[in-house]
Amino acid sequence: MLLPALRVFLSGIIVIGIPMSIALAFAGTSVLTRSAGGELNIGALVAGSAAILAVGLFSAIYFPMTLTVVGIYDSLISGLDPRVIIRSIIRIPGEYFATCMLAWVMIVASEVATAPLAAIPILNMVVGNAALFYCLAVGMAALGFMAYRNKAKLGWHI
Repeated sequence: MLLPALRVFLSGIIVIGIPMSIALAFAGTSVLTRSAGGELNIGALVAGSAAILAVGLFSAIYFPMTLTVVGIYDSLISGLDPRVIIRSIIRIPGEYFATCMLAWVMIVASEVATAPLAAIPILNMVVGNAALFYCLAVGMAALGFMAYRNKAKLGWHI
């Protein structure tokens, strides 16, 4: 049980963590970059923010299919192969994007719903984490059901 979870964790680190770290380093460097007069370089700040936004949008679209592929094939290599991920997204774009939106909306909704509890740290931690876990579980189940319903279109042998 630990090995499949480790594969999913590693796929997340590779697919989201590394590109986001690079984008954050780029954005942080651009914020610290100042022109010769010592003023903040707004162009660099906008470019850094755009890089973070681009990586975030890419991750929001790409990562759920990575999780699905790693879970179905039980292989980290398959989950990191862009040919498998992009081919799968292209074969069922409408249902995939609807499922991704469901998952992301649920995660945002859990954060919004538990925001009033921020004044009570322990309760916020317990209820917030439980709500987030539930929303993640529902989102992952939706991805699994989507993959199962579309196994013929995807060419997956589930």
